[in-house]
Amino acid sequence: MKLNTIKFFFVCLLLSSCEAENPFVSKEYIEQLEESLKPDITNIAFIYENDVYYLADIESIPQKITGTPENTKTKISVSHSGKKFAFLNKDNLIEIIDSTGTVLTILSSYTDVKSFDWSEDDSTLYILNGNSLSFYGPDMDIPTLTSPSIPNYAFAEFTSLSISSGGDLAYTVKYMGAINSDTYRLIQKPNDGSDNEIIYSNNSVKDFTYVNFSSNAQDLVLGASNSINVLEEVYFFEDLNNFHSFTSEFDHITPTYNSAKQFIVGGYNNSSQASELYLYARSLTNSDEDYVFDSFSNENNPIYVDWK
Repeated sequence: MKLNTIKFFFVCLLLSSCEAENPFVSKEYIEQLEESLKPDITNIAFIYENDVYYLADIESIPQKITGTPENTKTKISVSHSGKKFAFLNKDNLIEIIDSTGTVLTILSSYTDVKSFDWSEDDSTLYILNGNSLSFYGPDMDIPTLTSPSIPNYAFAEFTSLSISSGGDLAYTVKYMGAINSDTYRLIQKPNDGSDNEIIYSNNSVKDFTYVNFSSNAQDLVLGASNSINVLEEVYFFEDLNNFHSFTSEFDHITPTYNSAKQFIVGGYNNSSQASELYLYARSLTNSDEDYVFDSFSNENNPIYVDWK
């Protein structure tokens, strides 16, 4: 595995040599300094060449969870405990496995799954199935899923949905135009009992097909694309407020953003190598801290990623 960030290892080497020569530098101090240099990026799951992998932290060796590359797998969600993984199998049904790859269940009742994720306590998998929100597990106390009316447009479908650790609701809606072309909206509903709606739109001609809260309270990613998998424009929100948009030479796949850690974790496609897809962790403050896993590159299938 080749990582773009290598300075950490040189610092560790330097500190190790200093430890042997300098009696005033304790082993405990060196260990604390080493830990402080590591980005706090833990609990990552990804699908690479139709197998599920797990990273306990960004610098650990990926653990291969499944050994069935002949079976198509898309979209993945790892539990906050890192012990359960949900993904869409070859029949586009949600399959849940444990950390040994053992199949716990296949949810055959949901045949039009658009998005899914775990509740904060991992007791429930919430599922956007067609235009309905369903719960595999105890019901969650969240705002109501609605489609606000827009003049000259008719509701078509919900395209993606996410629930924050505090129960805030965010989802994307497609509207069909009576005269103009179709349009999309991001609807955000804080879980404060008010049922207030925050409606976000932009001038993009691309489709809003992806929304994802991070585990950091109300940080949110909105993805706009011309296809369901590759996001050509990405927007970040902090505390349900627009933070900034992020457009670059990269096309993103299932990214997660955490403002406290200032990192994006996901799959990406570098346009200079249009067919290559990578697993990456990207720093928004220092590009020297980026992690790019060259050994997990793929020319055929998207690399789906989830980061808790």
